[in-house]
Amino acid sequence: MTNLLTRMPTRTRRPSRSNLFDEFMSPSTGTESTVWSPALDLAETSRGFEIAIDLPGLSREDVTITYEDGNLKISGERALPQQETDPQYHRLERWQGRFFRRLRFGDGINPDGIEARFQDGVLQVHVPKVKERQPRRIKIK
Repeated sequence: MTNLLTRMPTRTRRPSRSNLFDEFMSPSTGTESTVWSPALDLAETSRGFEIAIDLPGLSREDVTITYEDGNLKISGERALPQQETDPQYHRLERWQGRFFRRLRFGDGINPDGIEARFQDGVLQVHVPKVKERQPRRIKIK
């Protein structure tokens, strides 16, 4: 299962030299503009793939999930809170702006069975596998 997870582009709070190189050399799709990339866990079970993404402070209306051409795309936006006065921030460590994650799956999944739920700031997505066809023995009459 290679190329299952694609981060577009990667930004961390403490960029290393390799992350900086990856950020400049990563392929751009031309349509997704990303400011931050949320943490993602991906597990494979016998029934499919389980994805968990931490999105604290967001609601289900802030997130979009699409599946097209073998790609599961998860995107959304976290905006700065609107305040009546113009605050002077002394520290701003939480990510704001657009995010985008893409996971590439092969032909072995059932796109019609993909389900997602959002609870307590965690988006959970289930991507079911296609049931393998078993050889059938033909009775000769």
